[in-house]
Amino acid sequence: MKDIYIFVDETGDLGYNTKSGSLYFGFGSVTLSEEEAESMWGAFKLRCAFEADGIPLKEGFHAQEDRFLIRKAVFQLIGNTNVKFDFTFLNKNNAYENVKRTGDLGLYKRAWYLHFQYLVKRYSNENVRLVVVVADIQTRARKAQIHSALQDVTNQFSNLKTNLLVWNSQSSWGLQMADYGTWSAQRMLLSGQCEFWEPYINPKTNSFFKPWG
Repeated sequence: MKDIYIFVDETGDLGYNTKSGSLYFGFGSVTLSEEEAESMWGAFKLRCAFEADGIPLKEGFHAQEDRFLIRKAVFQLIGNTNVKFDFTFLNKNNAYENVKRTGDLGLYKRAWYLHFQYLVKRYSNENVRLVVVVADIQTRARKAQIHSALQDVTNQFSNLKTNLLVWNSQSSWGLQMADYGTWSAQRMLLSGQCEFWEPYINPKTNSFFKPWG
């Protein structure tokens, strides 16, 4: 049985007030196989090189906060890695009333279902195990609820063997790749501009799904 690694990052907030919060909530993920997992060594060396030059990265890479020099190097590393991205963005202004009635957790769960179904259908006829690592960026009080929502959706696709993990983004290069790809996709969605999108992320994008417009 072959392992397929999927790293997932969320984007936006779970509130429905888009005037004070984000217009979209969604997920971005990056998929790689066992053979491609060696890219993590390249990320380790890149981080060490920045540290040696006096640029501390004690919490790893984060697209929103990293300076341009770091962003460019990380996107170039991703561009040289054989991975695939998938993105799902829900326009909260067009949320269905039945979803709104389920609150913010319902929005999270719906977004995760819509995203995850696209990922698993590619492997429905293959003998693989999906190792799905989701970024844990929720408050401690919500962790159990979020994990339960993730697991409930994952269990609906029982035809595939899936190992669901929830990790801190600082601990995983895979999650940091997902963050970089999602940051780029979100900028394209909102403004139509991101200099890193076309050369590095778009050629590796399998799906860009906007089910609510």
